[in-house]
Amino acid sequence: MMTVVRYPTAEELARSLGGKRAAKGWIAQCPAHEDRHASLSISESDDGTRVLWKCHAKCPQDDVKRALIARG
Repeated sequence: MMTVVRYPTAEELARSLGGKRAAKGWIAQCPAHEDRHASLSISESDDGTRVLWKCHAKCPQDDVKRALIARG
């Protein structure tokens, strides 16, 4: 039997972080650092197959990924 893993959409991820809609994506507080203002941009790739994020406070991608995984 094959296990299918379902990853969250950009919207689901943003909402789980208390984010809000912004332009073509979402903005939320970055879970990788103490963020007083929303600095994490979240969107989906043009083909809709990947969730993309960028911390505008310059947290490394791997740090954000580890923080998201730790949150469940």
